[in-house]
Amino acid sequence: MIQAMELVHEATLFYCLSKALHIHTERIEEHLPVISTESWNHAVETCYNEYCSPLARRNAVQQKNTKLANLLIRMQDFSTVIEANRAMKAGDVGRLLRIWKMWSIMTQSLPGLTHYSAYLPRLVLLLTVVLPPSLAN
Repeated sequence: MIQAMELVHEATLFYCLSKALHIHTERIEEHLPVISTESWNHAVETCYNEYCSPLARRNAVQQKNTKLANLLIRMQDFSTVIEANRAMKAGDVGRLLRIWKMWSIMTQSLPGLTHYSAYLPRLVLLLTVVLPPSLAN
């Protein structure tokens, strides 16, 4: 299931980048186009500002564009799951703890996740505050 989420998320990011580069209506070819570093950096900044920033989500809600607002929420949610999965695969505990802290707050407002809302904050506190560093590692 996480692999499917990853594929959907990457395809969505690809579409957002192609919109920023104004090539979303063109066919995808086998050969890779060559663009300058400045135009690539500009496209990434534009993509971030239009689709990944908190301001983009706020603007989508204010414009009552529900499709875009839901897409941006899905992108944010999928990105945390994918980030946690990649952090676990890489063995990056610091990155994983940062995501768990964020999820600890998010689970408090979701009614069906009683076990997560109770045990995830405890786990984060144990690893970061209660246990001595030798056991926390």
